[in-house]
Amino acid sequence: MLLMSSKETIVVDTQQSGRSLWQDAWRRFKKNRMAMISLCFIGLLALVAFSTIIIDIVTKESILDSKVISQNLVNRLQPPSSEHIFGLDEFGRDIFLRIIWGTRYSLFMSTISISAAIIIGSVIGAISGYYGGVVDNILMRIMDIMLSLPYILLTIAIVASLGAGLVNVLISISISY
Repeated sequence: MLLMSSKETIVVDTQQSGRSLWQDAWRRFKKNRMAMISLCFIGLLALVAFSTIIIDIVTKESILDSKVISQNLVNRLQPPSSEHIFGLDEFGRDIFLRIIWGTRYSLFMSTISISAAIIIGSVIGAISGYYGGVVDNILMRIMDIMLSLPYILLTIAIVASLGAGLVNVLISISISY
């Protein structure tokens, strides 16, 4: 038997706290196995590439610069050993240290060129979206022309016109993207 006076109202809070867009993106990123493997690999590359900077600061001696650039023709073409993990090349330079040096440049160039491409693309997109109409059509035709050219051919043409150098390569990659 149920009495009316014994009836109580129970309030249940069913509203969940919302997630921000970054939290949602990170949650989806963590679920993707290949994305996490790639993140770990890129993190490992960055750790190896930039650990030499920390070693140079601690020892107050530039180990990487001297062994990458200097030639030792007496000890050239040596096989891998405990002192030189990947061996020595035809000029007696440590191959492993040269790979670390190249990794540092690759990470630097990719970060700068992609950042510049994002900034340039955002500015062009904002201009196109703000003005619309004729300006949008002109910018879209310019992008159609750039996308119709092969990426590597466009990059080589820009570097050939600007000249050799790290900055010019960064500019050409940024424009090509």
